[in-house]
Amino acid sequence: MSYIIGICILISFLASCQSKKNTKTAEITTPAFDKAIERGIEIHDSGNVERSLLFIDSAYHEIEPANVLDHFNYYVFFFNAYSRDIRDFAKASFYADTMLSVIEKGNLVQKSPQRYAQANFSKGDALFGLGNYSEAYNYFYKAKKIAKDNLDSCELDDYTYRLGIVLFKQERFAEAAENFKQSFTESAACEFVFSLFYRRQELLDDIGLCYYKLGKNDSALQYYDNALTYINENQKNFSGKTNNLFEQARAVIYGNLASVYETKGNNERAEELYKKSIAINGQKGNDQLDAQLTRLKLANVRMKAGDIGAAYSILNTVKSIQDSLQDKRVLMGWYNMMWQYYKYQNDLPNAFNYLLSYNSIKDTLDAHNKSLQETDMTERMKNLDKQYQISILQKNDELKRNYLVIALITSILSLVILSLIYDNWRKSSKNLKVLAEFNKQVNDQNAKLGKLLAELEAGSQEKDRILRAVAHDIRNPIAAISSLNDLMLKEDIQYTDEQKELLEHIKNACSDALTLSRDILEAADPNRLDAIETEWTNMNKLIKDSISILQFRASEKKQEILLAMPDAPIALSVNKEKIWRVISNLVTNAIKFSPEGARIYVTAKKSKDGIEVSVADNGIGIPNTLKHKVFDMFTEAKRPGTSGERPFGLGLSISRQIVEAHGGTIWFESSVSAGTTFYINIPDKKEKA
Repeated sequence: MSYIIGICILISFLASCQSKKNTKTAEITTPAFDKAIERGIEIHDSGNVERSLLFIDSAYHEIEPANVLDHFNYYVFFFNAYSRDIRDFAKASFYADTMLSVIEKGNLVQKSPQRYAQANFSKGDALFGLGNYSEAYNYFYKAKKIAKDNLDSCELDDYTYRLGIVLFKQERFAEAAENFKQSFTESAACEFVFSLFYRRQELLDDIGLCYYKLGKNDSALQYYDNALTYINENQKNFSGKTNNLFEQARAVIYGNLASVYETKGNNERAEELYKKSIAINGQKGNDQLDAQLTRLKLANVRMKAGDIGAAYSILNTVKSIQDSLQDKRVLMGWYNMMWQYYKYQNDLPNAFNYLLSYNSIKDTLDAHNKSLQETDMTERMKNLDKQYQISILQKNDELKRNYLVIALITSILSLVILSLIYDNWRKSSKNLKVLAEFNKQVNDQNAKLGKLLAELEAGSQEKDRILRAVAHDIRNPIAAISSLNDLMLKEDIQYTDEQKELLEHIKNACSDALTLSRDILEAADPNRLDAIETEWTNMNKLIKDSISILQFRASEKKQEILLAMPDAPIALSVNKEKIWRVISNLVTNAIKFSPEGARIYVTAKKSKDGIEVSVADNGIGIPNTLKHKVFDMFTEAKRPGTSGERPFGLGLSISRQIVEAHGGTIWFESSVSAGTTFYINIPDKKEKA
């Protein structure tokens, strides 16, 4: 889709409310604030979103008094910035709520239906961005009804456009194309302002994209060319706008055109257009998301052409920008290209790791999109319309019943009244049948949704059951192998060095496998921390006992564990076994990632609300790129120890869950040069109470 629309659509309502047809009331705003809005738009269009927000906020608080429409325009500005530029839909939802509140409390619902419809559309957009599709459709329907009741084709165009976007994301491309075409036709009735021009060129581009997705490349090329022609013919009408805005719009179309040429096999033309698009939107302040997605397409073209070096260089550029952009679609595409790159290089271990990462983020995005795919906006709108008709019927029925009561009281003996009573009773019965039918349809829909949710829950439970069964059943044979191996080591047999080394490998592998199965059992049990049992425990003794056991493991790498604790015992109500598990995990990690002969420092001290324990090492540290992943389940941040110890990626995740189940916190400080220190703080629940 055309991501660039978010840059300029910021002024869509501010600029168009005063120019749409069928306006019911004169627009009265504060001239000084109008000029401030215009200046804020100029700052925004130059690529300085944060600066534009600061400017508008400062101007808003300097105006005394600001009227209702100034309040509304202020919140519109912030809503658009947070929903389309910053993409913080939670804050955007807050500003949309405030827009609705300003309209309703300012008695503008009837006087300014266009603003009321826009506020409802905005709230729907924010909820849609948060993934709350069902509630979003309610607001879209309400906005559509406001526009329909007021015969406002411009607002109906907004609804048709949104329906097209939803259908596109649901991959119903033919239907999406028809809605985009209808929106283009409906928008012709609106006053030709800059926001309308931008919307119409985007619609042409979106129609072309739908045809490309449908495999109709010639039709796609036609609409892309129409979009470029439309921009070229109308740019002169907006001489006050910076040329960069028009160039960004063209850049999006260039990238889409390139995809068609690539499909047709004209890679030379495709590469030329990809580069042209990136040269524009890759500039600071321009549409970086579109540039990133286009870079991935260009890298694919280079890789297919066998120019692996160029493809790898492009992928490095994507990664460097992704660290600040943080878009999951770009990250998924990057992982996809990277595993193909390493496969081409015949580096299968790296290829496999990147493929795993690609599948992981793809599964996440697929799960997010699944709820959207399972909702039908058109069907939802029909249901809402039915519910609205039901409410009308109920109100009519209630009104008719009141008429009957009045008629009975005033003229009970009149044959005319009796006739009216019969007529109203007959109509009420008919309405009740219609009401019952509508209710039946709604109940059927709810039953289907309930069945679907039950099936999903059953599937999740079955997955956990299988995972627990596999992890549990595999422990016995592994334990048997470990016991037999220990017996062989204890036998008075003169093994060769190579045989001893192999037996030690078997011992270590069994130990790792048992640890992994225990971690999987912990991770697969959803109720393991729901009702944690605690008892008063001498924390000094618990920590000391844990360290004593682990001293043997440290001695294998000639390491020394130094323990510092307060003289006075610290007693807390905890689950002794699970807290011992946390201490063991942290110290085991310190042993694993420290070199031979290193020292590990374990410190316990009384904190203001309980006890704080730290485990410090001078090991290999944690790179910045992995720090945000260390507590993830099956994390990508796992690395082999300094002596090749195998990691499983579960220990820290389980440790955090245990600490948090006790109401505590866990955190760390780390650098590659100075090692890592993990901290846990367990509160005294008695003191908190």
